[in-house]
Amino acid sequence: MMSMIMMIYKAEQIKEIINALIEGKVLVLPSETSYGFSCDATNQTAVDKIFKIKGRASGKPVLVLVDSISMAKKYLSWSAPLKKLAGKYWDQDARLPLTIVGNYQKKFLIKRLAPSALSTENTLAVRVTHHAILQDICRRLGRPVISTSANIAGAQALYNPDEISKQFSGQDISPDAVVDAGVLPIRPASTIISVVTGQTRILRQGDLKIV
Repeated sequence: MMSMIMMIYKAEQIKEIINALIEGKVLVLPSETSYGFSCDATNQTAVDKIFKIKGRASGKPVLVLVDSISMAKKYLSWSAPLKKLAGKYWDQDARLPLTIVGNYQKKFLIKRLAPSALSTENTLAVRVTHHAILQDICRRLGRPVISTSANIAGAQALYNPDEISKQFSGQDISPDAVVDAGVLPIRPASTIISVVTGQTRILRQGDLKIV
């Protein structure tokens, strides 16, 4: 199999980035934490490609990013604990990333998420992103994008686009493009909280301390 050379986009090439996502491409995008693999969250083929690139076990879901609480409500069943967390930590003034795992809401959706984005229990991990590039992408695309750290499963997160290009260029399967936003500051992964059972449960502790 012939290897592909990854394209490099600049952050300001937003139209090209959106078109690539619509075409089902897998991109490496900057985020609030590290660089991450992203694609249209409704495109099963693209999501499957992320799993193959990353070497991620099937059945281990990935999180999706949305641009607002309004978009999150389209995909999550809105419970009292979720409403409380969203109002406090997903507000536009929020600065630290919080991922919330809730029950998937699909009743009113015209275009549903790729099944691989969901757990076997039909739950979904969602984060309202406040990263300017990601927010703009989700808003223009009109639906969530997948986000999972741009590294081989079990390896360290990557913050330098040059390192990402070196790691994946020349491989039989690799991301289609990298959006170069420069070297990112090293930050821990987002805090993850589950509200699936109606109670809040911390699954992973990041910079954001939930009180």
